Amino acid sequence: MKALLRLFDVALVALVSCPLANAAGGEQWEYSMAIVMPDGSSMPMNTVKACRSAAAALRPAPQANCKVEDFKSSGNTASYRLVCGPPQPMTMSGEVTRNGDTTTSTIHMQQNGQDMVMKQSSRKLGSCTNPID
Repeated sequence: MKALLRLFDVALVALVSCPLANAAGGEQWEYSMAIVMPDGSSMPMNTVKACRSAAAALRPAPQANCKVEDFKSSGNTASYRLVCGPPQPMTMSGEVTRNGDTTTSTIHMQQNGQDMVMKQSSRKLGSCTNPID
């Protein structure tokens, strides 16, 4: 369970980095996430807020021991694959779509032979100063 929680921490940081942005300057976003269970039910996670720069918004945030592979962007949708190395190998693939001031994402994560799916939605709250990236 500890490994899965670490996996979700990494996924949360990566997803906070992924809203598609087309405006200059910082944008304040609120992110809500849920783990999709094998029976189709969902387990909500914490909601977080982050000030993001428009220039960095298409890519997942840099992670220690992780690299972004297969990043693609077309229109209002971006997809990526994140590969992480030791001490805890993990892969994560995701797709994020922006519609106006909202985004939706689906993320597939694999670690230690376990597959998990996470759904994320976000909404833009307005502009902000001092973006995290």
